[in-house]
Amino acid sequence: MPAPPFPWLLLGAACWATFIITGSGVVRSPFLLEIARDLSSSFLAVANLFSFTAFAWGIAALFAGATSDRIGRRPLLVVAHLALIVGTVGVANSHSYPVVAFWTLVAGAGGGGHMGVIFAAVSDHVPPDRRGRALGWIITGQSLSFVVGVPLATWIGSMTDWRGVMLGVAAADVVAILGLWTALPGGRHVPASAAPSLRQMIPEGRVAMLLAAGTTERVCYGVVAVYFATLLKLRYDLSLAQLTLPLALMAAGNLVGNAAGGRIADQLPRRERSFALASLATGGLAILLFAIDTGLWTAVGLGFAYAFVNALGRPAIVAVLSEVSREMRGAILGLNITCASLGWITAAAAGGVMIDRFGVGSVAVLTACMSLLGAALALVAGRR
Repeated sequence: MPAPPFPWLLLGAACWATFIITGSGVVRSPFLLEIARDLSSSFLAVANLFSFTAFAWGIAALFAGATSDRIGRRPLLVVAHLALIVGTVGVANSHSYPVVAFWTLVAGAGGGGHMGVIFAAVSDHVPPDRRGRALGWIITGQSLSFVVGVPLATWIGSMTDWRGVMLGVAAADVVAILGLWTALPGGRHVPASAAPSLRQMIPEGRVAMLLAAGTTERVCYGVVAVYFATLLKLRYDLSLAQLTLPLALMAAGNLVGNAAGGRIADQLPRRERSFALASLATGGLAILLFAIDTGLWTAVGLGFAYAFVNALGRPAIVAVLSEVSREMRGAILGLNITCASLGWITAAAAGGVMIDRFGVGSVAVLTACMSLLGAALALVAGRR
């Protein structure tokens, strides 16, 4: 019997919506110094806005995923994107750090409400043996926010400012809502009587290890996503316009890595091993990228390679986690986003402190340690 066709309309809508959701936060990365001056705040405080975003993502994902198991995926996604629009417009129209921080939390809650639910929605419509490739499309949406979103935002910001970039994100998210509403069927996925209890949703040992491994991967990725532009500015004194091409090349590595990683995940019987190898390679490249001044274009090449090998392992972890029962899929994948948010918080907060006190090269230590830990967790989980 031939395999059922891919739900391309759903995958396209999910990819675009994820592109907007992820881009709503990361497009701020080239403007950290400018935002700090505009708000009369410090670089460290502005960098910690990424931690606020990740915190809100984690809390929202924890509840949204489980709730979507009961009432359906589409209502949760619409609410999440409305929260993102309101929060992003609020950020664009705020002129003090506390107000920007508040609206960042609102927008971050929208992002967290989207991610776990969209992973579950796609998993509901794709068989397990093809799920790595399908989920790779969603992660490709994340990658495109760096390949296209960040360079485009940098170019737009060089002509306007960071506030105009945020308003553009809000406008683009209206299209995302329409796409998701069209592509996703309505209705409840799990009868209320069949929904798992809180105790049943606590992950067992192997799943917990995989969630922890995913957290380390997000630390490694978060460091380069947030601070690669800062590294280039501080080490090579680049302007906003000059950052566009290096950021696009680094993000292209993530895009290609996710596409390849999704296909690899569907071909290998032990997906945990592919994640472990990618994690170890990430640690080695982190030392070369951050700790050693290799020259501008060598650093850009290393940024591409770092993003590529780091991305190879991400679809494998998500595909393994999606293999839980449909009744718990939203909850577990929502918890995966919560754990990923912890990784982003660690990357933004710890990375900002290390750069502020010891210089940009110091984040190589954080990244290398996290990559080793992630590889160990994945290998142990694969044996259980």
